[in-house]
Amino acid sequence: MKMHQLALIPLLLSSAVAIAAPTTFNSTNVDITFDIDNFLFEVEAPYLITLPNSIATVSGVDNGLELDFGYNFQVSASGGNFYSETHNGNFNIPLSFTAQSGYQIDSYTVTYSGSYTLMNVGGVGAGGTANSFYADEYLGSGAYAQPFTVAGTVDGEFLPAVVGNLFASADYIYIQVQVGTELQFSHYEDILIGCDDEGNNCEYYQSPVYIEVPVYMDQGVIGEASLTLSSIKVVANVVAVPEADTYALLLAGLGVVGFMARRRKLVN
Repeated sequence: MKMHQLALIPLLLSSAVAIAAPTTFNSTNVDITFDIDNFLFEVEAPYLITLPNSIATVSGVDNGLELDFGYNFQVSASGGNFYSETHNGNFNIPLSFTAQSGYQIDSYTVTYSGSYTLMNVGGVGAGGTANSFYADEYLGSGAYAQPFTVAGTVDGEFLPAVVGNLFASADYIYIQVQVGTELQFSHYEDILIGCDDEGNNCEYYQSPVYIEVPVYMDQGVIGEASLTLSSIKVVANVVAVPEADTYALLLAGLGVVGFMARRRKLVN
């Protein structure tokens, strides 16, 4: 190996280390550490593929952060091949929250946002840690680019990895559709022919009666479903706690109060 090639090795190694280094956001009352290289995003399209971590833009919010996927984290399914179809996606987002001095984390709020489309028959869902969203359709009016937001709370000081999934499921079903009408025999009706002069010995004949009934045939209905998970927001819920020096001042103050009370008692 040539000398100039050897000289490049430390530079390449240092670049790799820099890329893999964790990132820390200093938010209002918490510090958030994460390594985007450890984030995992997968979808079936139709085979399971791992999406690049660059689909997520990470930005800080008050006491938390938000992952914005735009329209890049999506699953869809169709019954157009005359059978049911379901496609799934997965995510795993490790995050580490640390409360700043004077504060303590008692819970986290996790919010999932996105949009979905449903036609004829199918279902969609997204979520995991804290809460989940679900919607379905069965021969209704459908939904096009319908937004959704769902939030939930995780109790405790430490946040587990934000793990969950998204899915879209569509079906192909048969329904009966009226294509016309036809005459169908119903019953016989007695029709008077005549009677004698006294009105007796009447004669009748039976006339068939037909009614019009609807005619149906089977018709296939194609379901369509898609869901886009556009963002995940994680926020720490914090409470203020006295710092160590505050406790010390409080104890010192109590000591002074006790000393003064004892001295007043001795003087009296």
